[in-house]
Amino acid sequence: MRWSTGIVSRVLAAIVVVPTAAGCAASAPSDDGRSPFVVQPSIEPDGYMEALVGGEIAVQGGCFVLLSGEGKPSLVSWPFGTRRGKEGDDVVVGGGEVTVRPGDTVESGGGWVPLDDDAEYQEKCDLDGVGEVVQLNPDLRVVAGS
Repeated sequence: MRWSTGIVSRVLAAIVVVPTAAGCAASAPSDDGRSPFVVQPSIEPDGYMEALVGGEIAVQGGCFVLLSGEGKPSLVSWPFGTRRGKEGDDVVVGGGEVTVRPGDTVESGGGWVPLDDDAEYQEKCDLDGVGEVVQLNPDLRVVAGS
């Protein structure tokens, strides 16, 4: 039986998801009450999912989503330490080396997890039409700008 890359990536991400998905909520420093809401782990993870994740960043329902061209948009959970940029609808990832804006195409290690009914983003985002959460890793890079 031959497996497609997408299936293998999701299976591998699911294997690693248990230790990394805990605490996937917005941390207080990124929530300045403005939109779009910045979702990220509340604690720095011990490890990362390693599926190849990519697509266009957009804003939907007050939150950032990833449009990968495969099914529904995924709610973006940014790497720990991400903060809102100066423009308001952009984010600065990690130590400030990468700024991401809606319309940018990104690539990253990461993986997908189901939406959490108890997460803070449920109150901040209109998740109608969103499929799942995609956790992006600190190795995120912009491959095409808006």
